[in-house]
Amino acid sequence: MITKLGHIMIPVDDCAAAVEWYTTVLGFEKRIADTMEESGHHWAIVGPPDPKGPELILFACRSDFVFEQKPELRQHECLHHVMFETDDCQEEVTRLSAAGAKITEEPAESDWGIQAAFRDPFGNEFTLLEKYTANTAGRSKLPFAVSRHATMKEKHAP
Repeated sequence: MITKLGHIMIPVDDCAAAVEWYTTVLGFEKRIADTMEESGHHWAIVGPPDPKGPELILFACRSDFVFEQKPELRQHECLHHVMFETDDCQEEVTRLSAAGAKITEEPAESDWGIQAAFRDPFGNEFTLLEKYTANTAGRSKLPFAVSRHATMKEKHAP
């Protein structure tokens, strides 16, 4: 039986710069940083202050090395989805933007809460979610009631 999510690997170009960004901008803690002797790849583990939560492995590697070792991964080279939960999506977007994160989707209503998206300096995109609770479902906290579904339909209209 699976009991918890352990970690998620995030590809980065520069491990030291990634640790700096994730600890400064997202407020994560650096737990471990090391270099693999065999390949020389740098990696670090960061995570939210709660030590029981999942961790991110920031991994700076040459994709050609990884794909030589595991060619079946090539088809999924850029496929990942990571969602961070927050108590106040709008406030967190404002904070992240001021800290230098590139906001790719402004906060918008969805069926499950208010969500937004941002990108780190290494091209990885993340989603923020302020989950609806029994007390907040159906009531917008946003100054404007943007529907994510309407926005997505507009983006993907022929």
